[in-house]
Amino acid sequence: MNPWHPRRKFQCRLLIAITVAITVSLSPCLDSVAEQPENERAAASVTAPPVTALAMAPSGDRIVSGSQAGISIYKWPSMAIVESHDFEIGQIQSLRFSPDATRLLIAGGKPSEVGQWQIATWPDLSIVASSSEHDDVIHSAIWLSDDRFVTGAADTEVIQWQMQSHADASSRATIVRRLTGHSRRVLSVESIDRGRLLISAGVDQSLRVWSNDADLVTPLRVLDNHTGIVRDLARRPGDHPIAYLASASADKTVRIWQPSIGRLVRFARLPVEPLCIAWSSDGNQIGVGCIDGKLRIVNANTVTVEQTLPAVNGWAYSILATQDGSYIIGGTDGKLAHVKPIPPTNPLMQNHQSTPATQGGRRAVIQPGLSLACPSGFCRDADH
Repeated sequence: MNPWHPRRKFQCRLLIAITVAITVSLSPCLDSVAEQPENERAAASVTAPPVTALAMAPSGDRIVSGSQAGISIYKWPSMAIVESHDFEIGQIQSLRFSPDATRLLIAGGKPSEVGQWQIATWPDLSIVASSSEHDDVIHSAIWLSDDRFVTGAADTEVIQWQMQSHADASSRATIVRRLTGHSRRVLSVESIDRGRLLISAGVDQSLRVWSNDADLVTPLRVLDNHTGIVRDLARRPGDHPIAYLASASADKTVRIWQPSIGRLVRFARLPVEPLCIAWSSDGNQIGVGCIDGKLRIVNANTVTVEQTLPAVNGWAYSILATQDGSYIIGGTDGKLAHVKPIPPTNPLMQNHQSTPATQGGRRAVIQPGLSLACPSGFCRDADH
């Protein structure tokens, strides 16, 4: 006879008793879950992905957000959601309105699989052109003119496109040239001088300046002062004798350039890594969305961090500057936040005009948006 048999028998009985007790104690919880409507249970089990693209409609009364779930449109400034649309793009990373305000360029794709863009009419969002030419997700896209645009992708390529007036949606834009100077993923593209110069940047830590001459496929110059991934580029609004551009990098700096002459003008050092940037409408400040979920306001002339403002929980994935001086921040779990910095003329700011980057300003007014959805994971930073 096995001497351990009585003990095993006792252990089995004890396990059965414990199981019954746990089942009885949990039965009210299980009943309450079963009573939930199916859509509520699904909503509770699915976490909305981050908002990775934002754009203001040309009319100034709508905000468009992009995510893995598609596009959502909000009223401005109430932030009430108006409508949502699905698009056959895996992860929407970029939204840009054409200069003539009639079309919306939507770009993204599936990491390590395909880069996709679609052009939709505005405001009815009918698709008039599309492509899957890139071999990896498109991180950024910009218009150079009403019929020319550029895409930059994780396949290291920057492609310039020309719209055609008579063609079906899949062939309505042709490739003008491929720019292949980057050694690693391209994360941002921007233009200055009314589309005459193109700037691209990414994981190889460099900014490359390209001419708009279709016959030139090598950069005019390479700006390599950054010591980390360059995540975002933004041109300064307004007319300037020499155009300005800002860049945000994993080296915890925001740098201001004059790319046409290859000049680094000045830079701000931050306590954390920036993810996205946007100039204020007057060009005097740069809003910086950071990895800690805060919005930092950088004075473009003194490059001091004048305010550090709470925005979202988790990373600040995207940013949009509005005409009233406030910012919309796209965050984790599909959340939007409306952040209103304290005006420089406000008495509360008198002692904060030159606040060091390691300190903060005062709290902002935050207006959370409604839940959205977007890509799982932030592919812009995967190599960092």
